[in-house]
Amino acid sequence: MHDWMLVSISVEWESATVELALLDASSQRTLLLKGVRAVSFDRSEPWGPSNSVNAVSVADDPSGRGIVLILELQSGDNVMVSASSCELDGAQYPN
Repeated sequence: MHDWMLVSISVEWESATVELALLDASSQRTLLLKGVRAVSFDRSEPWGPSNSVNAVSVADDPSGRGIVLILELQSGDNVMVSASSCELDGAQYPN
């Protein structure tokens, strides 16, 4: 996902989902997190303005109830989501 662009973040409270709309070199992509327990992000841009993805990490949630996804932007900002599962364009992510 390096150099993909973060377009938007949508939270659906009732369904406990977070959707990250991303743009790769040629098309829109969707990262959908389900069973969301926590979401946080900052927009302080310590490295300068950018909506490009620098790195994505996924780890087991310390609670044992799913995963923690961290999307690091090239601005130095982070989007963190703790969820039961994650899908990229309908397929389990990471696989």
